Amino acid sequence: MINVLLVGAGGSLGSMLRYTLSLYLPYPTVIVNLVGSFFIGILLAFGQSRLGSTWYHLLIPGFLGGFTTYSAFSGEILGHLKEQLYTSAFLYIATTLVIGLLLTAAGFFTTRLLLN
Repeated sequence: MINVLLVGAGGSLGSMLRYTLSLYLPYPTVIVNLVGSFFIGILLAFGQSRLGSTWYHLLIPGFLGGFTTYSAFSGEILGHLKEQLYTSAFLYIATTLVIGLLLTAAGFFTTRLLLN
């Protein structure tokens, strides 16, 4: 249960920072995604054993998960590549990007049709 609270607290802080930066930065989503990806790489290099469970949950799925889910996506892809699961990594990327975009469009156009 403590890990859920740590993830929630970190996620809240990450989301607030993302929103605050979006008020001041040009292209905020790109910048946040790139910064988040860099920092998840640093933290994953330390690993849960070095960070400890508290910091791991607060920072990786919590803060960075709230700051940008793209960093979580990047971290999971890196895990597949480290394990030499190249097909799995490619399918993960393709599925997320292509099907995610198609579902976003489907939700958008379906809702527009229903509202009109």
